[in-house]
Amino acid sequence: YNPVKDFSPITQVAFIPNVLVVHPSLPVKTVKEFIGLARARPGQLTHGSSGTGSPGHLAGEVFKIMTNVEFLHVAYKSSGQALIDLLAGNLQLAFPTTFVSMPQIKAGKVRAVGVTSLKRSRSLPDTPTIDESGVRGYEVVGFYGVLAPAGVPKEIIARLNGEITKALRMPDMQERLLRDGAEPVASASEEFRAYIEADVAKWAKVIQRAGIRFEP
Repeated sequence: YNPVKDFSPITQVAFIPNVLVVHPSLPVKTVKEFIGLARARPGQLTHGSSGTGSPGHLAGEVFKIMTNVEFLHVAYKSSGQALIDLLAGNLQLAFPTTFVSMPQIKAGKVRAVGVTSLKRSRSLPDTPTIDESGVRGYEVVGFYGVLAPAGVPKEIIARLNGEITKALRMPDMQERLLRDGAEPVASASEEFRAYIEADVAKWAKVIQRAGIRFEP
C-alpha cells in the first residue's frame, strides 16, 4: 500500500519522542559530553534498537549524520531485548521511546541524556532536548493517528475529526497519554496529511543516506 495515497487522514492523536539513554557506567551526562566521547572512541560504542529501520535505529542514524560520530548499531527483535542488554552493560546506548525508558530512567538504571523531540517531553521535563543541547534541528518522533480508506467523503472525515479531537482534548485523556509518555496533538485532517507526507520524504532521505537495507 501507499501510506499517502491509500488513506484519508483524520487526525494525529499524539506523538511520542525517543530518548538517548546510556548505561550509567558511561562517563557522560550531556549530549555534548556524549558526542565528545563518541568522537574519541569512533565505532567502539554499541547502540541497540528493536530492529533495522525501527525508530530507535533511525534516531541513531540521524544523530550520526548530524554530529559526524560513529557507533555500532546492533539490531534486536524487540526494544525490550535491547533494553535488557543495555541494563546489563552489554550495550552503551539506545534511543527507546519515553514509554519504554521512563521506568528505568526514574529507577536510575539508565541515564537520560537527551530527548529527540523539538520541545521537552512533559513526561521527562528535566531532560533537555537534543536540539537545545546543540544539535540544532534534530527531531525524531513516532506518531499515532486515525485514518480512513482513501475516498471517504469529506463530510465524514470532518465529523470524525471533530468527535475524536473533542475526546483528545478532555483532561483525563490528555493525562492518560502523558502518563504513557505520549504528547497529545488532535490536529486537523489536512495538517495530518501534510505531516505524513513530510515524514515519508524525510525518512526516505535518511534511509538512502545511511544505506539501510531491508532485512527479512
